[in-house]
Parts: sequence; structure tokens; C-alpha cells
Amino acid sequence: MIATYYRIDLREIPKKYWDEESGLVKVVRNSPILLRKEVEHLAYYFRGEFRYDFVQFGANDDTEYTAYLFANERRRHPRVWVGACCFRTRNPKDIGFPFQALQWIWIHPYFRSRGLLTTHWPTLKKNHGDFYTEPPISSGMCGFLLKCNSDSAFLPMYKRQEMTDAEIKEMFVRSMKAEAARGEHHGDR
Repeated sequence: MIATYYRIDLREIPKKYWDEESGLVKVVRNSPILLRKEVEHLAYYFRGEFRYDFVQFGANDDTEYTAYLFANERRRHPRVWVGACCFRTRNPKDIGFPFQALQWIWIHPYFRSRGLLTTHWPTLKKNHGDFYTEPPISSGMCGFLLKCNSDSAFLPMYKRQEMTDAEIKEMFVRSMKAEAARGEHHGDR
């Protein structure tokens, strides 16, 4: 039996992109190409881990998105990018309104379950509201969503319950109504 291995190359963060406070850098269409290429670089690891045929993000993507780059801990040197994620607005015709979705997220295996995503989750929720996390969802990510996103209207989906199309639509409607009542805005900030 042949085992498949791959190497993960983490790139050093140029000093001008160090955010000593958060370790999270927002990347949009008009961000510097260096940042967009780094998101693409990490999207390749997502593709490899989930055995996709295509990459979920390209540095020259001309659609609307908000991506984020995750840095390692402040006290570590060198400072390197250790993960990325990408949000996109979805607007399915059968739902009738747009909503934010976490299309993909990849964090280096060494940095998983070490509090990195937990630290940044409140910022992601603040910026994107009660967003939907699109599959595939690893067992680790599912556990994280059940623990840290228990107030989400999408919780039944993370519990992997069988749901009809009507139930899914109702879940989205509840989520959007709840956010509207709180006066929150979906979308990129």
C-alpha cells in the first residue's frame, strides 16, 4: 500500500501586514495581490485535504468575497500565515434573500484545536452575522460549530439532522428575521 504525503509550506508574513492585535487580516477583491495569492496558496491545501478537483479560491477571482488570513501567535517568530477562509454571499432563488456563507476554511493541522478559530470567531460573526458554514464540514469543525456556534439558526444542520427543503428554507428565514430584529447587517463590512 502506498501512503500519500504532502508538504505544507507556511509563508512568512511581510512586516507591513503584521496585525499585532488580532492576527487576522481581511482580504477582498481590491486587496494587494500578495494577500490574495496567499489565500489562494492556502486554498490549495483545503482542496488537497478534501480531495476536491478544483480550488475554491483564485487570486484573480473577480466575484465578491471576503477572505481572511490567520497568523500564528504574536510571540512566535517567524510570523507566518497558518490558515485562511472565504465568505461569499449566497442568494438561492428558493430562499428569496441573500445570506452570508463561510464557503471554506483551512487551518494548518498543527494550529487546529489550539484556540485560533475560537479567538477570531466573534470577529467573523460580527462581520458576517449568523452565517451558514458550507459543507464539507470535518468532524473537528462540526464539533467546533456545535460548541461555539450554538446560538446559530443553522445548528440543526451542524447536528447533521435530516432536513427537508422546506425545513431548510424555514431555518434560513428564522435566521434572517432574528438578525433583522437585532438590527444586524449581513454582508461585508
